[in-house]
Amino acid sequence: MPDKKTYLPDLLNGLLLIGLGVYFLAIQLGILPFINIFRFWPLILVFLGLNMFVEYFLAADGEEKLASLIPATILTGLGVFFQFNVFTAWQLIGRLVFVFPLIFSLAFFLAWYLGNQHWVFMILTVLFGIASFVLLFLLNFIRFLWPVLLI
Repeated sequence: MPDKKTYLPDLLNGLLLIGLGVYFLAIQLGILPFINIFRFWPLILVFLGLNMFVEYFLAADGEEKLASLIPATILTGLGVFFQFNVFTAWQLIGRLVFVFPLIFSLAFFLAWYLGNQHWVFMILTVLFGIASFVLLFLLNFIRFLWPVLLI
């Protein structure tokens, strides 16, 4: 039997490929109608991020453990963000730009909190959090209070 820490992510990847194969076979046989699954492309990012989270929690302590935590958080956050924008037909993308630094802030916070890492991650968390709220303020300021600039 394979090592426990590599068994579950490999199993998840295999199940994903089998599921996609069964789906496309059902379409070819006329069992299922064709649905544009390409609207769900951000779920690939979410799946990759969740797969990296599984690897993080199954890995032994060490540097390689922390190396998967930050990309896992970023991939999962971006996947959820893009999937939301696909469902809203990208109409709110201009108002939600502040989410990008917030995702990075969450990634650094998890690295600091779960990884018991250096204080640098906490400083980066605060900086990206501040950047997120500054972007939110600027977007609302420009959208509603732009006439103030003319005074």
